[in-house]
Amino acid sequence: MRILLAIVFMMASLFLSSCGGEPKMDGRSAAAFKTSIKTVGESLPIADRQKFAGSIIILGLGTSLDDSFKGKDATQFETLRKKLDGKTGHEVIAFVKQEIERKNKSF
Repeated sequence: MRILLAIVFMMASLFLSSCGGEPKMDGRSAAAFKTSIKTVGESLPIADRQKFAGSIIILGLGTSLDDSFKGKDATQFETLRKKLDGKTGHEVIAFVKQEIERKNKSF
């Protein structure tokens, strides 16, 4: 009986681990990006959801200012999609934290 339970547990673990883990941001299109923001945000623990939402806002504002100072024609949304494409929620939070630290050092 124990062997059977161990085998079932191992198979369940393998199945769950092969399901892909955390969802990632999808920057292929505007619609996919908007959907992925919601999906990625909802997949995070409650404590990290506010950090994720704040990170998106901070990065969006920073991207908009950077683009306008550099005279770029790209919209804020397009630039944001490119920067976040393929990142998980935790990677987005870490990316924004690094961007803030980098910009603080340049001042």
